[in-house]
Amino acid sequence: MECEHIREYLVAYHQGELTPEEEAVIEEHVQTCSTCKQESAYIKKTNQPKDAKKNKNSWILAGIIILFFSVAVFILSDGEGASEPAIGRNLNISSVYNDIKITITDLIADDIQTVIHYEIEDLSKESLYQLGYDVDINVTIDDEEAYHDFFMDPLSFTYDNTEESGYIQTGVLHTSSFVNEEGLIELDILNVVELVESSVDGNPDYSHTYEERVEGEWQFEIPFIKQKSIVKELDEEVEIAGVSLVFHEMVIAPTTTILVYNYDGSRLGDVYMDFSSLSTSEHIYERTQSNYAIHYGSNHELHFEPMYNDIPEQIFLDFNSIHIYSSQQTNFDLNSEGNTQTVEFLGTEITIDWKNEGNETIVEVTEEFSPDRSYESLQFDIRFEELEISTIHWDQSGKIVDRNGEVYDAEDVYEIWHELDQPRWFTEHTEIRVTSENYETVTPKSLEIYGYDNMIFLDDKIKLNLSD
Repeated sequence: MECEHIREYLVAYHQGELTPEEEAVIEEHVQTCSTCKQESAYIKKTNQPKDAKKNKNSWILAGIIILFFSVAVFILSDGEGASEPAIGRNLNISSVYNDIKITITDLIADDIQTVIHYEIEDLSKESLYQLGYDVDINVTIDDEEAYHDFFMDPLSFTYDNTEESGYIQTGVLHTSSFVNEEGLIELDILNVVELVESSVDGNPDYSHTYEERVEGEWQFEIPFIKQKSIVKELDEEVEIAGVSLVFHEMVIAPTTTILVYNYDGSRLGDVYMDFSSLSTSEHIYERTQSNYAIHYGSNHELHFEPMYNDIPEQIFLDFNSIHIYSSQQTNFDLNSEGNTQTVEFLGTEITIDWKNEGNETIVEVTEEFSPDRSYESLQFDIRFEELEISTIHWDQSGKIVDRNGEVYDAEDVYEIWHELDQPRWFTEHTEIRVTSENYETVTPKSLEIYGYDNMIFLDDKIKLNLSD
């Protein structure tokens, strides 16, 4: 009831009709209640009274004052001055067009990005809808047109069975941070996509869908207040599996947590770090974006789930693996007769066969397979005689090995790839077909290896200090 009474007085508050004591009660509540804060911002911006009843007896406000002092404040800043991150949550603002209902459930704005959570419901209970990757959205902020590209988060999509989901699908939109610190955003969504089911063995299957664009117009007015992120300087350096990493800072925002780091050293080549999560004894913050390749001297960002309202004094960065792309130039001359040759690279036998079929030259490179070999795949080329080559076709096959050492044929794992624990691709057989411009046969001269890659599994945890 407390919020209901506060909202009844918001119009009177903005019109200056309350006593100083009553204004103080309103202001204190609005600072700690995201829903009433949004309502207050809307009334301040639009000056459109909701059906507020301004003639309520003052004993109601007196009761609210007592309630304020008897109930503990439910928002903790953890000594950081972090604002309440629920501003923009639980909005549940809906718009309907041709029986398609879109509901904006949350809008969180900070100085990193703006995140919008939504639901789409087919009121006719016939189809499933989503916002597509090419959705058209017009944006106006405080009556001025604003340009914002919206990006879909594919991991947020639901493709549930229609009856079980109630024909409701959810999703998340990301866009850049708003320029304004606060204001009123007007969203005009102009299209959605219908998820058309395919079938497996004659049964409907929404895990395999295609999309049909549906035009419409869904309009929303949403007040927002942009939150400021908190930056924790780290300046910590560690070495993992021969890779030196420098962690510069952690940016803690309502919509995300960003770890800024770089790879300090160049002797190993390009390195891909697979961090699994940030964790404390009570909570795990999962990664929310794929990792980037680390190149010497440049900073990179790693994104995790937000921890804005509960910042720990220390946190652990959990590693999964390091994927290293190493450069190593090695050349093997090939005989001109096409006889089978066997060479050795990093302890692995490599067999090269070649032959001519008509005007086509076929080269086959076979690598001895073992899940314990020193590399997973080679970067190599076959050099030919000085002839103009018109076509060259490569075809590779191999094995997939997961973290537990289970071996799979590559063509058998398409359907279960997402279920495998850190799968690795081991090249085993490469076929190269070459045709020259003048249709003469060509002779391979050498096998030139210029690099290889391998993955090192890790169980390391790095402690990062977030206390001032």
